Amino acid sequence: MLTNVERGWLSGAWVLIITCSVMGFAGIQAQNSKTLPAPGISAKDDCPPDPIHYTPPELIWGKVIPPTRVPSDPWTTGFKPVIVEPPPPPPKPPVHLVLPWTLYSGEVGMDRAAVAWKLQEPDLKAIEGMKRERSTPQAIVIHRTCDNGEVDAIFLLDPKETSFTDREVKPGHSYRYSVFVRGVEGIKRQVNPTVRAIDKDGEGAAEGRVPEWHKVVLMGGDREHAILNVESYNPMKSKWESRIFHGSPGQPIGETGWTLEGMRFDKFTLEAVLVDDRLEKRVISTKKK
Repeated sequence: MLTNVERGWLSGAWVLIITCSVMGFAGIQAQNSKTLPAPGISAKDDCPPDPIHYTPPELIWGKVIPPTRVPSDPWTTGFKPVIVEPPPPPPKPPVHLVLPWTLYSGEVGMDRAAVAWKLQEPDLKAIEGMKRERSTPQAIVIHRTCDNGEVDAIFLLDPKETSFTDREVKPGHSYRYSVFVRGVEGIKRQVNPTVRAIDKDGEGAAEGRVPEWHKVVLMGGDREHAILNVESYNPMKSKWESRIFHGSPGQPIGETGWTLEGMRFDKFTLEAVLVDDRLEKRVISTKKK
């Protein structure tokens, strides 16, 4: 049996052992806290990774360029995206633009000329590896020539028109018409294009002479008087009208534009010398032809 003194010493020894154990474990935990980071906190790296910049998607040359993830310049304060140049577009092949042309015909009457035409489609077969395309007409152009002279009138029509009536013709004159297609024609390419606006001539014939609007017949008279039968064309009624005139040399014949210049006899035939509305001299007689 232990005495009370021995029991006291034994209890004190256990207390000392337990105290030393607790202090040793606390020292180990303190040492570990200096070398290991706290849970949930990552250690700071001396060389941080490059910042990342995202470029948005773009539509370039009809294609969508996806977003790219590229590093920014680490030596600047802000983000500096790296620009990626799109590839150059492929060169376009040259195209030959060709206009349609007209096939036309017409006739000249008493008080008008009528012209009609049809568009003829061009040959679009490729030549020498070059594609051919139809050029859209912009207008129809009518050229008119009077009495084999210069072009005295140009009529501009809608490209959908297929006929034309000219009511500005004059009696006793000849007219010739040509039908052109206005538009662009040539080679379309990126370098040195040759496309230009032109009036493309067609094929056909449309010409004639407007008859005289007055027909004068000498019915009788003498050296000082003339009895004349005048037939005049009325364009408003589109018909001929006949009248009898009594004229004297040097006087106009009604409103025809003609003038009786003089009367004379050739043997036994009475003749009248006239100047018509074109200032041309004519001789008519009572002799039947």
